Amino acid sequence: YWREDDARLVLGALERSGETMAAFARRHGVKVRRLEYWRDRVAGEDVAGLELLPVTVTPSLSSSSVVSVTVGNARVDVAEPSQVEPTWLAALVREVSESMR
Repeated sequence: YWREDDARLVLGALERSGETMAAFARRHGVKVRRLEYWRDRVAGEDVAGLELLPVTVTPSLSSSSVVSVTVGNARVDVAEPSQVEPTWLAALVREVSESMR
């Protein structure tokens, strides 16, 4: 049984993974139908409160394991991207963006 908050977390992870729904479901032992159900259930909700930020993500030329995230004229280098939670990075980008206003 999933609560709506649980479903949102899983759907966010699915979106960030870049995987197909079937591949994600297989990897996590989740039924595709459950993902479809929750995707459809929350799809019609209002997203007007979301703010999109202009962000550029590029691999660093100096090291293959470094990813650079550029927001405006600020750059954040992530040395071990696989060790960073996407939600943490999103919060950092939001903070950097707000501090530049």
